[in-house]
Amino acid sequence: MQRALVDFGVEHSFVSAAARFAEHYGWSISPTMLRHWTLQHARQSASTKVEALPAPRQALITALDGSMVPIVRPAQSGDRRKNKELLWREIRVAIARRKEDASARYGATLDSCLGAGLMWRQTAEHGGLRDETPVHALADGAPWIVEQCDRQFGERATFLVDFHHVSDYLAAAAVTCAGKDSSKWFAQQKQRLLENRTEEVLAELAAHFETLSKNSDGKTPPVRQAHQYIKERKNWMDYAGALRAGLPIGSGPVESAHRHIVQARVKKAGAWWLETNIESLVQMRVVRANGGWNNYWTSHASLN
Repeated sequence: MQRALVDFGVEHSFVSAAARFAEHYGWSISPTMLRHWTLQHARQSASTKVEALPAPRQALITALDGSMVPIVRPAQSGDRRKNKELLWREIRVAIARRKEDASARYGATLDSCLGAGLMWRQTAEHGGLRDETPVHALADGAPWIVEQCDRQFGERATFLVDFHHVSDYLAAAAVTCAGKDSSKWFAQQKQRLLENRTEEVLAELAAHFETLSKNSDGKTPPVRQAHQYIKERKNWMDYAGALRAGLPIGSGPVESAHRHIVQARVKKAGAWWLETNIESLVQMRVVRANGGWNNYWTSHASLN
């Protein structure tokens, strides 16, 4: 019975899960009780053993990305409901898979940058990482992610800035640079990047720098912003090399993981979470995504 309750509770809001449970099994249970059992099992699910994938024959492809989740912190004193703090925290999700197939392993954490790096390494190991495995890492180019890539994977890793993330910066600059021909200009700059002609893209952006104004509120205008972003990360934009090697240049799979592992459950309308609860619930959803659902229920006795 607990398994059936948790099966619904990790996928749907607790109110909806209770209704679905009653519909399928004919037993009424309160959302509060369903919530209790779901979170109880979620808290111990992180210790579930993950079956590692075989070592890749060529390379391990891995990515790390973050998204914001809604957190509530009760007041330490007084009326804890009225004085609660609502905020957003970044949850980091990692994915790792072998180049030769689509089977993947996932990880997630609300931890610090170092904690996220350790989770990234563990996810890669679950994905088949071995001492001699070449690593192809993708992310948005945030300095802390580049640092963790170097810390966790060392010289065997090549880091690539997500092509679509770079494209977003170019798209924002296109109208200023080319006006009505912005679509053609945008396509041309993307092609230059794909051919590793990064310096030509930088020169094109520099030729259209906006005039800085005292009334800009400290915001960098889009052309200058695109130039700055690409210039600081140009050493991690070997798209031509990645394409020749048959490696991906976009981090779409990890963004998809955010949607189906994290956001589909925790970012429902009106939902705010205690940090311990959201971490536990996401970990149980990671267990399911990693194919460990049956393993959890066979290796953990039912809670009393």
